[in-house]
Amino acid sequence: TECTLIDGRRQRRLVWNRLLPEVGDQVLAPGKDYKRLQKKQRSYQLPLVQGKAASSLSQKYAGKRILLGENKYGWQSIELQFKQQEVVMTVVEKDGKTYSLPFGYKQWSKAAIDGYPPYSVAAKGRFKGIEGPFQVAGSYAWASLDALQLKVHYVNWISALGLTLCFEDNKVLLTVTENYSSGEGVTFEGTLAH
Repeated sequence: TECTLIDGRRQRRLVWNRLLPEVGDQVLAPGKDYKRLQKKQRSYQLPLVQGKAASSLSQKYAGKRILLGENKYGWQSIELQFKQQEVVMTVVEKDGKTYSLPFGYKQWSKAAIDGYPPYSVAAKGRFKGIEGPFQVAGSYAWASLDALQLKVHYVNWISALGLTLCFEDNKVLLTVTENYSSGEGVTFEGTLAH
């Protein structure tokens, strides 16, 4: 994803000048280094969101539809379900498509979704010929009494989003950060549906 922020010339040169000249038609026999690498990889895990498992505010917002302002993700509304050690965020897009994103506490909750992941390229037809479902893994924690932090990785895609929801009466401020963008994130306002 680094190539989406810059022209990628240096990265392409590494592939063309270093990697491809070493590629051959013969299959390499796995040795002890490969087995050591596999063992190491099994222990790798992305960092989990840090904070508390619950907030007294969760009951006020549980199951309530939060209408969102205009946003580049095409999300019309979200709804949060708070379970034991898990938050499920149901997204309704402008076109009516609905999918749920699970978030585990001190663990990654996984699911397959029918919705398209966010993407750094905003061209029309950018997902033409690309079929789902897309695999997601999510982690959550309450950063404070009124701030819920969510992290979702689109596992078989290149995107990850950090979501911070700040609750204040009938207003919810949603700040979204993207792993493919160098910006501070975008914040838009949501309101509880009556």
